[in-house]
Amino acid sequence: MQRNLIWAFGFVVAGVATLGGVANAKTPARMMQECRARAHEVLHTRLPNIETKYEGQRTDGTHAVNGTAWIRGRSETFQCSFNRRGRRIMQFIVNQPGGNDQGGASAGGESEPTTSEERVRFPSGQSGTEFQAELGSGDSVRYLLNARKGQFLYVRVATRNPRTYFNIFTPDGNTLYESVRAGNEYRGQLWLNGDHVIEVSNRSRRRAKFTVIFGIQSR
Repeated sequence: MQRNLIWAFGFVVAGVATLGGVANAKTPARMMQECRARAHEVLHTRLPNIETKYEGQRTDGTHAVNGTAWIRGRSETFQCSFNRRGRRIMQFIVNQPGGNDQGGASAGGESEPTTSEERVRFPSGQSGTEFQAELGSGDSVRYLLNARKGQFLYVRVATRNPRTYFNIFTPDGNTLYESVRAGNEYRGQLWLNGDHVIEVSNRSRRRAKFTVIFGIQSR
């Protein structure tokens, strides 16, 4: 659900610590590490009980990392799909027991974690908007917000679920912000033109309702 806001905010950023140049693509070892961490958060098992393997780059340019997690005497297999530069997990799938790596229902009859996508649009004359949504356990939603270099971006996620986080990615796939480390609000100046991705994720075992607010201000 989207609500339109007449948004007004002002702030000056002398320097943003998270800004930086374009780095090289991540190594298979780093992708395996990130996939392992995601499995730890979604499947709620200890890191020593999780193994991952880099399977290579697909014909569409994405990278595949498969893994196995041992949970209270049973095993779960999963797959992480990374973007072309290996910098972002685009999809995390828990495979059906005895199934293939294309995914399916997870053990216990629960559906596999999913990632949806939605475009953020500001009505004419307005500089802010608001979405209300709900995520199942392990699910994510990616909001695509087109912005210009030099504009200031504001994002806030309000929720009662303490394990609902959001990350912001720049158009070139770099991580701009991680709320798990810094809180539930971001204000900063952008340095690239194009679609910025705000990904909200539910890392808890229960459903999570949330409200996300977006604002854009030019220089």
